[in-house]
Amino acid sequence: MDPAHLQILHQDTANRGRPIQDSTRGLTDDVREFDFYEVSYGLMKRRTYKNGMIDEHPVIFPNILRQGNVGQIRVPMDDTHTKVYFVRFFPSENGEIVEHDEPPVEYINPYKNPPDALHPYTKFRMDAVQAQDHMAWETQGPIADRTTERLTSSDRGIIMLREAMFREMKKVQQGQDPMGIIRDPAKNPFIDTHLLESIAQSGDDRAPRAVNE
Repeated sequence: MDPAHLQILHQDTANRGRPIQDSTRGLTDDVREFDFYEVSYGLMKRRTYKNGMIDEHPVIFPNILRQGNVGQIRVPMDDTHTKVYFVRFFPSENGEIVEHDEPPVEYINPYKNPPDALHPYTKFRMDAVQAQDHMAWETQGPIADRTTERLTSSDRGIIMLREAMFREMKKVQQGQDPMGIIRDPAKNPFIDTHLLESIAQSGDDRAPRAVNE
């Protein structure tokens, strides 16, 4: 829920070769506004650029981020470790649904060396978007002290996610279903992600237009 980091942290990897005039601001001035809102299955973060482009990424509550053709599933293993799965979707050549297909599995090499060391006793790669994300996550420490945070207006989504987490946990404690649990089949239809991409490419406002991180 932190869309503002793209233009700063990834200014040299996601800028499509544009020169950076001010590394402190990065490409922040490309963005007109950030917005965050709840939807039935979770939360949505949105960037509106000054050129009119809109970039939206849904966060499927509580731990999945949909970005482009990727679903990022982040599973806590214990208090200090998280396992991240990337599930990538590629449309078939003729648009048909492929059934009983065994998808390939790739294990990503560590983004640091030595791989089992912690900051500041390891060196992080900084030549790729995911490597930069891992650096930003891990250098906060195994358990970050949130009491020293300095949140700003672009961090509204982070606050919204935390509030939703506590609210939904209370519902579970009371025996209720949390956000995203849909028991009525009529309200849980199959979502054709290929169709969503086609709608987005056509400029129709019915689907989010995700362009990058």
